[in-house]
Amino acid sequence: MTTHILDHFSSIGLPLKQNWLVSILQVNDPPQAPQLLQAYVHSHILSSSVTESIDSPAWFPPNTSEQHETTLPGPFVVQVAHVREIGESTISQLEKLESYASGETTRGRSIIRNIIEDDGVHGGATQTQGTNATQATDVVGRPVGKHTCKVTFEDGAGRRVYGIEAKAVDSFYVGMNLGCKVILRNIHMLRGVILLKPANVTMLGGKIDSWNDNLLKNLQDELERELKRS
Repeated sequence: MTTHILDHFSSIGLPLKQNWLVSILQVNDPPQAPQLLQAYVHSHILSSSVTESIDSPAWFPPNTSEQHETTLPGPFVVQVAHVREIGESTISQLEKLESYASGETTRGRSIIRNIIEDDGVHGGATQTQGTNATQATDVVGRPVGKHTCKVTFEDGAGRRVYGIEAKAVDSFYVGMNLGCKVILRNIHMLRGVILLKPANVTMLGGKIDSWNDNLLKNLQDELERELKRS
């Protein structure tokens, strides 16, 4: 059974560590039907750290941070360890974050009130007017808006590599779930940094719960420290 599961996930670009797979099959009582068993393992991949689950064929090369003007084919299975907005000033982000935390987001002269969900990260907004409804869609779950993101990725070896959006990837934004699993393919490197484009990114989802504790408060503290240094 273990061999079949390993083969299946390797065939879709998710090579798994055998000892990790054995551990999740032994600790719990997994379903026996093949499709249900695959779904069971997949859910554990999304909620676990890639440093525990993903094997070496899907790791970054050891010299990735030294790559320049090269394309790395991958696929690389990574998790999002950190996201920063670099397309807007620190003070502007702090102001937006404070407004978001209080349930308000300002766009021009209008104020959109967000309905903040229990986790304090993802919000929703309701509007009856067409223009305001479009504005509300822009702010859902994005406490500092969305311009250009710098994303820190971690692979199965614990190796961390930065990526910067060369073209907007809608799924990357400040406030997204940290620990979200991503597959990167055919990534262009510039001075050790990945130039992110939608065509090279496949979002799998998931998160690491402990990384998301007090996410917005931690971001606010980080921005305030940065502002003091400037």
